[in-house]
Amino acid sequence: MRVVVVGASGNVGSALLRRLAADETVTGVVAVARHVPDRASWPAGVEWVSADVSSRWSESRLVEAARGADRLVSLSWGIQPAHDEAALWRTNVDGTLRVLRAARTAGVAHAVYVSSIGAYAPRPPGDPVAGAVGEDHPVTGVGTSQYSRQKAWVEQFLPAVRDLPLAVLRPGLVFQSSAGHEVVRYFLGNLVPRVVLRRRAVPVLPLPGDLVVQAVHADDLAEAIRLALHARAEGAFNVAAEPVLGPAQFAEVLDARHVPVPAKALRTLASVTFHAHLQPSEPGWMDLALLSPVMRTDRIRAELGWEPTCTSTEALAELLDGVRRGAPDRPPL
Repeated sequence: MRVVVVGASGNVGSALLRRLAADETVTGVVAVARHVPDRASWPAGVEWVSADVSSRWSESRLVEAARGADRLVSLSWGIQPAHDEAALWRTNVDGTLRVLRAARTAGVAHAVYVSSIGAYAPRPPGDPVAGAVGEDHPVTGVGTSQYSRQKAWVEQFLPAVRDLPLAVLRPGLVFQSSAGHEVVRYFLGNLVPRVVLRRRAVPVLPLPGDLVVQAVHADDLAEAIRLALHARAEGAFNVAAEPVLGPAQFAEVLDARHVPVPAKALRTLASVTFHAHLQPSEPGWMDLALLSPVMRTDRIRAELGWEPTCTSTEALAELLDGVRRGAPDRPPL
């Protein structure tokens, strides 16, 4: 099985290349990235191709990269520049559709697109855990989140890429140690000193009491992708580990005491600091954290036999360890 991975140098891509390198049924891997990294630090035998998916001129290059491949994985996604939504649209929406069209043109038999929990409409009223949603929950996004809007738009456009068998994976937040540096760069900037994220560095953690998020380790998401490739799975699959992360879990990992604060206050702070260019994270991320549903993951477990090897709290602890140590560049997609 020859596999093309587009967006291969990122957080998920790095984990997937490791996983594919260990799979004896994989006969070749073509890794596509905007900038080809130092190959010495990546699995041997990978063929690297440089392509900027945001450019309409890249489609022919993507077709050539996919020619002769059996499978393709679409991972390309930009988080920055958050102040330029049009530029992100060209990478995220236009770029994803360009990749999938190239796969179809090249005759690839099956593809996996890694979407996100962010594609989902806001959670139903009531207890979010008790009201966990399946893959049939609407994928209309959280309207005030730039990231969510674009994830939702991609899914709305997917039916236009006809005649390409496609699995759509919707993971929660994806953590691993090597994503730590980019979490600081993409989400915190210089406003939050890295020392604040050390254990016992701050005695309290101010978060809204109703914040809940789901997460998965990058290696476990990579395994979900590998299983989907082998099974030629089609349709949507939620991907997340337990437990659901709330203020108590974040406080435990940071060894801090949770102090409830109004969501509106934090949202206002995020908006003011973003528009003043004091930190790079658009305020819609706060809305996404407060409004995203909790996902059920029974389908991927039953149909593909997927089971996470790492809990969400373990993945979070590993990520924060990477932040503290100043881990190398790998974007946390």
